[in-house]
Amino acid sequence: MKTKIFLIFFMVITLISCSSPEEKKVKHMQRGLKYYNDSKYNEAIIEFKNALQITPRDGDAHYRLGLAYIKSGKIQNIQNAYKEFNQAVELNPDTMDAHLQIGNLLILSREYQKAKEKAELVIKKESENIDAHLLLGNAHAGLKNNSEAIKEVKKAIELDPKRVNSYLNLGGLYMIQQNLDAAEDAYKDALSIDGKSTRPHLALAQLYIIKKEYKKAEDEYKEAIRIEPQNPGLHIVFGKFYTSGKRFEEAEARYLDAIKLDPKNPVPQLILGDFYLLQKNEDAAIKAYQKGDEINPDILESKKRLAAYYLSKAKYDDASGYIEKLLKKSPDDLNGHFLKGRLSLAKNKISEAISEFQIVLKNEPSHTGSRYYLAQAHLLAGNPQMAKNELMEVLKITPNSTDARIALANVYLTLHSYDEAITEARKVISLQPANLYAKKILGDAYTGKRDTGNAISQYKELVRMSPDDPAGHFRLGMMHRVQKNQSEAMSEFGKALSLSPGSSHILAQIMGIMIEKGEVDRAIERANKELAASSEDSNIYNLLGKAYLVKKDEAKAVEYFNKSIELDKNNLVSYMDLGSIYARGKNYDKAVVRFEEAVKVNPNYTPAYIFLGILYDMQKKYDKAKEVYEKALKIDPDFAPAANNLAWLYAEHGGNIDVALDLAQRANEKLPEDPGVSDTLGWIYYKKNAYLKAISLLKESSEKLEGNPLVHYHLGMAYYKNGNREPAKKELNIALRLNQNFEGAEDARNALKALNK
Repeated sequence: MKTKIFLIFFMVITLISCSSPEEKKVKHMQRGLKYYNDSKYNEAIIEFKNALQITPRDGDAHYRLGLAYIKSGKIQNIQNAYKEFNQAVELNPDTMDAHLQIGNLLILSREYQKAKEKAELVIKKESENIDAHLLLGNAHAGLKNNSEAIKEVKKAIELDPKRVNSYLNLGGLYMIQQNLDAAEDAYKDALSIDGKSTRPHLALAQLYIIKKEYKKAEDEYKEAIRIEPQNPGLHIVFGKFYTSGKRFEEAEARYLDAIKLDPKNPVPQLILGDFYLLQKNEDAAIKAYQKGDEINPDILESKKRLAAYYLSKAKYDDASGYIEKLLKKSPDDLNGHFLKGRLSLAKNKISEAISEFQIVLKNEPSHTGSRYYLAQAHLLAGNPQMAKNELMEVLKITPNSTDARIALANVYLTLHSYDEAITEARKVISLQPANLYAKKILGDAYTGKRDTGNAISQYKELVRMSPDDPAGHFRLGMMHRVQKNQSEAMSEFGKALSLSPGSSHILAQIMGIMIEKGEVDRAIERANKELAASSEDSNIYNLLGKAYLVKKDEAKAVEYFNKSIELDKNNLVSYMDLGSIYARGKNYDKAVVRFEEAVKVNPNYTPAYIFLGILYDMQKKYDKAKEVYEKALKIDPDFAPAANNLAWLYAEHGGNIDVALDLAQRANEKLPEDPGVSDTLGWIYYKKNAYLKAISLLKESSEKLEGNPLVHYHLGMAYYKNGNREPAKKELNIALRLNQNFEGAEDARNALKALNK
């Protein structure tokens, strides 16, 4: 008997615990609907998903999940909602509201034709579906069919004259048509239907702002707040109205009211912070942002604003802290990666910046901010063509972006594409006639084209528009200097320096003119005067060093160059100047040290490698010379001086003659008028027994370098090997007459002996 009772009990328990999958699905759906009705949308999403795990082809569950995604208010859920509604109509084509929801999402993505098709599909099934007529009206509006749009919204009103939304839609359409009186009537009709709704008041307020009837707009906002005094959003909207009207005290009061009404919501704090930042009350703005972050650390906007603020102030450690917190909370946040990219760019971490911007663009190709800064990164990385491509993409999306056009114009300047730079600058001026950057670019482009007249015209216009900007005066001075109009140049440089005391690049021009006139002491006196204002300016000490070099006072020059380095360990020019002094004095070891220090300051500064290579060559340290030239060519494969010198070393001191020829040809392509480069290439052809090619190049070099014995020797040997006896004798004799002991003199004498037999 006990066994029987136990079996019955076991069967009951089993039946209770093993409900069918359908029953489980129903429970998940019921819980999901309850959560949805209680506005607990995240919980509803979980329940509807659980239901779909049991029955993946339940159209109603997909539809309900789509609604929950929409109601969650999260932007990232919009795409999820679109997917679920499409699943719903695929499984149950008669779910008309799912079609309408898809249509509304298509309106958001500006796919108006597809939205129109959805509305028409529903109207075909349900001719009196009000939401379908409203959707069709919105689709027509997007397609610029305003009369059809109004017709559909009026049809919706005819079907239900008591629906406020329809009148608001109608008013919006009239606003698009600039029919403000009709819009006002529509909004007032909405108000007459529901006097307790704030939406008609807000719509009327916006209309009155457009009509510049600000008192009426203010009254509408006040009425909205009278209806819903506890609604913080209304106080924020009213605050923004006061902000736009520069009624800042009243605006601040409204924002503070919003915070009092909803103290645990970070959004009013963010808006207050934005307001304070607009007022340049930066401390108050930061406190508001930090308060927002404190209220809810999971809301990322506070961190984004703080990071952006600190970036703008070059407080990179503070910015980095907030960016790290932001990406720790949300590793895939695109704005976080965008900010990290900007931070990396500011800290000159170019490859890291490029990587961050590419993460953003992979997920959001139309993110113009990332494309703009990616262009800057490519430019800094020495890839102007890639920078140009990114900026052109920005302009496809936002053709009126003056920042992007200015940046593109600057890229064209870098590429020496001056006509294109002029075109872009003029487009900016057509949008913003007072844009000073565009004027500067126009002047710089004409300067690049050597069109001095137009350049001066643009710089004069720049000075007229902004007389207190030293850049205009400086550029105008440079043009006068090109025209040898030194008095006008001095006048403009003087104005520029008075506006920017201690600016070494301006002072350099003033001193340069004085030195050209033989007034070296006056130049030194002027530099010392500027030192009184900028005693810690390393560049001014460098200029003094250069002036003393002109006076042939090398000891004083060395003193000033060393002082320049003492003030700024990164003053590349002073290292180079010191190295040059030591090299001229044949103090090669000291010269090498200074040029090596220059390389440490800027490992990508190729001229330093050239000087090092020449010094090593002079010391017969050929392997070291080859090494530094090879490094220079890794940095810049098109750096002709390094290619030329390396070719010479390969040809003369061990190396592949074919590689030497390739290097020399590359150098000659870049510097076709340089006689030294022609000499190298000619000598390599000589070594490859291509004597006619050698003679052609070496003859050209000897005409330009008449006093260089080595070039005449090279030409003489090429003539000799080609069987041109008399020209060979002539050139070899010239070489020995110029210098009896040049490298190759013994070979020249032996060749002459052979020729004289």
